[in-house]
Amino acid sequence: MGTNVTRKNKKTPAGAIPADWDFCRLKDVLEVRDERCENNGTHLLASLTIEKGLIPKPARYIREFLVKSKHKKYKVIHPKDIVFNPMNLRWGAICVAKLSQKAIASPVYQVLHIKNGARINLDFLENFFQTYAFKNIVNRFAEGTLIERTGVGIDDFMQFPIPVPSCAEQHKISNTINAIGENIDRTQMTIEQAQTLKKGLMHELFTHGLPGKHKSFKKTKIGEIPSDWEIVKLKELLHEPIRNGYSPNCPGETTGKWTLTLGAVTHEGFDVSGIKPAPLNDLRCLENTLLKGDLLVSRSNVRTRVGLAGVYEGNPKDCFYPDLLMRIRLNNSKVLIYWLEKWILSPSGRAYMEKNARGTSGSMVKIDRRILEDLPVPLPPLSEQSKILESIMYMQSNIYKNQELLCELKNIKAALAPALLTGKVRVNCGG
Repeated sequence: MGTNVTRKNKKTPAGAIPADWDFCRLKDVLEVRDERCENNGTHLLASLTIEKGLIPKPARYIREFLVKSKHKKYKVIHPKDIVFNPMNLRWGAICVAKLSQKAIASPVYQVLHIKNGARINLDFLENFFQTYAFKNIVNRFAEGTLIERTGVGIDDFMQFPIPVPSCAEQHKISNTINAIGENIDRTQMTIEQAQTLKKGLMHELFTHGLPGKHKSFKKTKIGEIPSDWEIVKLKELLHEPIRNGYSPNCPGETTGKWTLTLGAVTHEGFDVSGIKPAPLNDLRCLENTLLKGDLLVSRSNVRTRVGLAGVYEGNPKDCFYPDLLMRIRLNNSKVLIYWLEKWILSPSGRAYMEKNARGTSGSMVKIDRRILEDLPVPLPPLSEQSKILESIMYMQSNIYKNQELLCELKNIKAALAPALLTGKVRVNCGG
């Protein structure tokens, strides 16, 4: 594919576009599909999300949905229809229905399809809906209105202007953007598969040790482990008592001192971006200064994130930790700090945290020092701990590389797609 920068532009209601492009209103290329279905359990039930577009629901939800809402008439969606949520259009709740059959959806959604003979490519239109250019059109309409309460009416939506290149250029633009999107999807799938394999590897290594090393095993509370391993409670491995942190009133500007947020501990370990400025002269912060090698564990969060862990590696300097994190300092003659971190993040460690977390709130649960102290920890010799960690970190490094690639691909798409869809960068439509 060749590209070049547009030189001659013209101003239109759709913004500045190349002189050889046209523009139209959505009403010129789309029409409303107002097909209704009162009670037909043979259809799929679909819901629209900002992150993943239109998502089919399992069959059991259809029956529950129809029974609970008999008075409503559901919208019928055909494959390749355009669907948007009037209330969430500003945040990107619009997509093409990539379904294998008809579906029904909430009456609040608007459903449209391309008119017969319209000179518009569906992929081009879908990609345009995801750009800032389209969101700017929505926001211009929204300014000074009650859109947040009433949503975008279908009549107003149909008045939105869009750029229209030639059919050949629309096709080339769509192919270019979609090719990047396919690479993003493949990379995302590779990461997900690697993460699944990593979980299985961690479970195997933490319970059976290095492949081929052990011949005899014994049954324990965490399952079968090598005969020469121990199971000890975390409290037996501590160098000093587990301590909760302190949450100060944080300033809005950078001070050179930092405190961690809950986002500093993740399913993959410590995340250095989970920080915010700390006050300069709060003595209680100084009492909670972190040292390189400290292990942090979240004591309150949603059930799937409570008890996440990460090792602070000394960056950033002058860093403290908040009340919702607990700090662990270990006796390094018995256990490696990263061994404990990876054990806590392993399937067995996560199961322990989720099972023992307490709380009446539907969203937030807690663990305390006692629960953490009672965590059973498998304990091979330090040399085997080190070799097992090498295997886990090798797989993790490959995941990081693919995550970096994924980020790069998303940045490329985010920069290139709007430029192509508005004509700032042109594709070569020659033979």
